[in-house]
Amino acid sequence: MKKNLLYLSLFCSMLCLGTACSDDDAPTSDPDGNEQPGSTDKTPIPTTIAWEEVEKTVAILYSRAEASIPVKLNVARSGNSITEAVTATGSALTADELTAYNTQNGTNYTLMPTDCYTLADPLEVESDITSQIMKIKLNGIKITALPNLSSTNYVLPIRLSSADCDVKSGADIAIIKLTIGTTPIFTLGKEGNVGETQEIVAGLSSDILTEIPICLNVENRWESKVKFVTEETKLKELVAAYGNGATLLPAPYYTIGTDNTLAFNAEDDKTKDVTVTVKSSAEGDAPTLKNGTEYVLPIALSACEGMPFATDESKVVYLRYKVTTPKLTLSAESSDVEVINNGFGTAKLKLALNTSYAGEPFEITLATDNNVEPNETLLDDKYYTLSTVSFTEGTEVEYAFDINRINGDDKLAVGDYVLPIKVTTVTNNAISPSQEVIKFNISVKNKLTEQTLTGDMLSTNNAANSKWARLSVANLADGKYHHNSDFSDTWSTEWNWKDRGNDEGSTDPQTGHDATYGVYVDIDVSTLNLTTKAQIVLHASNKDATRNPKTLQIYTSTETEGNNWTKNGEIIEKTFNGQFPTTVPDGYGSSIQVQEIKSHEMNILSDIKRIRISFLYNQNGSALQTALDSNVRADELYLYGY
Repeated sequence: MKKNLLYLSLFCSMLCLGTACSDDDAPTSDPDGNEQPGSTDKTPIPTTIAWEEVEKTVAILYSRAEASIPVKLNVARSGNSITEAVTATGSALTADELTAYNTQNGTNYTLMPTDCYTLADPLEVESDITSQIMKIKLNGIKITALPNLSSTNYVLPIRLSSADCDVKSGADIAIIKLTIGTTPIFTLGKEGNVGETQEIVAGLSSDILTEIPICLNVENRWESKVKFVTEETKLKELVAAYGNGATLLPAPYYTIGTDNTLAFNAEDDKTKDVTVTVKSSAEGDAPTLKNGTEYVLPIALSACEGMPFATDESKVVYLRYKVTTPKLTLSAESSDVEVINNGFGTAKLKLALNTSYAGEPFEITLATDNNVEPNETLLDDKYYTLSTVSFTEGTEVEYAFDINRINGDDKLAVGDYVLPIKVTTVTNNAISPSQEVIKFNISVKNKLTEQTLTGDMLSTNNAANSKWARLSVANLADGKYHHNSDFSDTWSTEWNWKDRGNDEGSTDPQTGHDATYGVYVDIDVSTLNLTTKAQIVLHASNKDATRNPKTLQIYTSTETEGNNWTKNGEIIEKTFNGQFPTTVPDGYGSSIQVQEIKSHEMNILSDIKRIRISFLYNQNGSALQTALDSNVRADELYLYGY
């Protein structure tokens, strides 16, 4: 009856737990309902204890009489409903209970006599831990004297119980089995190629550590020491079996455990890791590792000391290494540096190693490479200073230095310069200087400033008499952006010449759609004193955007009138993507988002009198040289220059 009540209690607890975990605020838990580390939720979860292992095999050695054999059973605790310690008790099943267990599980176990074991005292399982050890002792001398030992499955079944909390169903009985007269054997927990091929950077990379599990096939309780194969002849045979033309890693470059052994103490678990350490350099007369060569280190067991145990020599782990030469590289995210007005630009370099470095800091010296092309101007070193770069750890270091326009009374003239930088020395002898030369392109400019445009400085070829064309080109310089459906504060050209007829007073359509320039706007710059650079910026806020400009070409003229134009720079292409990302004042005390179209920075000579903006296509794809039933519109036009 008590057993049924216990199962019912556990079933109800699990139902409650499932309900709690469906809540968004419930703690994260594992399939057993255990709250995971890091959870801060205090939702009550039933406290439960359980055996971590429900079966454990203990080796009984004929060659070694042991009156007291320790057996460790781990008690796991989960849940948070009980904040204090709970008591866990381990008791042996009775003969009748073991018979019932055999019937239920299809086993044929025989109960070990009571003089063959000593149970542990009740265990206080603390609230702030997840696992505690309950220690039971077997009497090996008594066990070896049992009748029909080799043909009888003697076991010690231990029931876990607690008066303070639940015990997990199915994990409440642990069966301690015996293996009689079997020789324990050590084996490798892995086999074959382990991990990726690792890189040894000769003389530079730090130690490479690899953990390999060594396993005993029974619970450990002895002092012993596992030895690894170290004989060169045997190791070369193993490398030959590996194949691929690999070379055995020379012995001075590695260690396995402590002096090629791994010690097991009586308190150690049956599985323990051995550390294989591979070095990039070795002292004394060690052979030099060859660049580009693949080296293999076979790990195999050879013997056991301290106990008459066997070692499985059939398994081999292969650790693979590739040797490379230390390499320092020099690079730059961008080789272009812009210096504006009286300020400065910053050149950024990156120095990188082909391995992680954690040794003594070393210094890298940078210098100017004076070999430039005949058409290039080398930047004078009075406008910059190069310092040594300290490399301390990691795989790369960044270095930045300023290109100053002003040095005392000297000012760097507007123009283009080059500055090639190279590495000259490295204080770490294992690293050769980088062979790269990074050539920075230094562009010295004056800042473009907004020029004052007025409506009378603007003119257009598309100024017919319909209501659309009455939206004057002067609106491009009024500082206002349209919000209303009639576009009264924007500029829009005629949109359908063919249907206007004389009732709208239309004129020859070809005057509004030039076969070469399409629809164009001319800017009279004769009074602005532009001498070097200019840039056109257009803003369009039309929400359907089909009539916004798309393809433009800029021309300049040295005449105040006439049709003598020179193409300036490349065609400007701006496709509307449904976004108006630029926010500007709308001229009405608020702000508006617009599509912004920028030209290149044009070279402008002092004799330039006019700039022509030639609109070739609108966003609808209409060709404005020939599409007489299409138009173009924009809100504001800005001119920047110096």
